[in-house]
Amino acid sequence: MRKPAKLSIITINFNNRKGLKRTIESVSRQSYRDFEYIVIDGLSTDGSPEVIAGFGKDQIHHWVSEQDKNEYDAMNKGIRMAQGEYVLFLNSGDTLYEADALKNVFAHQFSEDLIYADVCIDNLYRKFIRRYPERLTTWFLYSNMICHQVQIIRRSVFEKTGFYDHAIPIVADYDLMLNALVRHRFNYRHIPIILSIYQLGGKSGKPEYTNIIAAERKIIHEKYFKSDTLQLLQDFDQEIYHDYHEIISSRSFRIYRMLTRSAFLNRVANHLIDLILNLLKGLRRMSRPY
Repeated sequence: MRKPAKLSIITINFNNRKGLKRTIESVSRQSYRDFEYIVIDGLSTDGSPEVIAGFGKDQIHHWVSEQDKNEYDAMNKGIRMAQGEYVLFLNSGDTLYEADALKNVFAHQFSEDLIYADVCIDNLYRKFIRRYPERLTTWFLYSNMICHQVQIIRRSVFEKTGFYDHAIPIVADYDLMLNALVRHRFNYRHIPIILSIYQLGGKSGKPEYTNIIAAERKIIHEKYFKSDTLQLLQDFDQEIYHDYHEIISSRSFRIYRMLTRSAFLNRVANHLIDLILNLLKGLRRMSRPY
């Protein structure tokens, strides 16, 4: 009898056939093989089940295509099916960063309850790296979310926190993170390796859901932070928001945004900045007394 895998990778999907294929292929390419792969499809009608069926049982170990309440309900199904010591969620469209991504992470031989690596974010215009801190401060947990695409969570954590609350339609993963780290104080570790490419495009990145997300986050904050601590965090947040609003409303920022939307103009702008900086360095050297 084969011993349980070290890791269960879970992919959820609904009518994202192309993204699903890309995700499965990135998992299949991994040089590290001590994992089981589970795909939960939400009864897609775009040919996704056929894509899943096209991969062998040595590539996708368990899969199901049936209706679910929402993505968090699908994620919970994956947890119930999982047998690995740890769980990693990689949604359809997301990919592992490189063929050695898992190998590089597991080379660190961790034993903590929650592991998080760094992420490459693809916003369709460009890709950029998000590095997470070694220590998760109260302010970070209040104001930030670690992408679940780079969280490797011990499966037993879910037995204590409960599964994802699918009554929270957009940020239930944030709720679970605070439940694990603030309420239950599970130990954690940051591994400074890029694990996944997170492709933006879900509800959390769309402007029309901004108010819903803010309302959900407010409820979550009130669940996990004491009232006096929460007030301090909210006051600080307002100060930061005021400064941020002034910056993004400035003419300079609007010009910057226009330049970064064009790859050519972006290169020109960076080149001009380098020229100006080199000129200033030269002027400083010329002005120094002998």
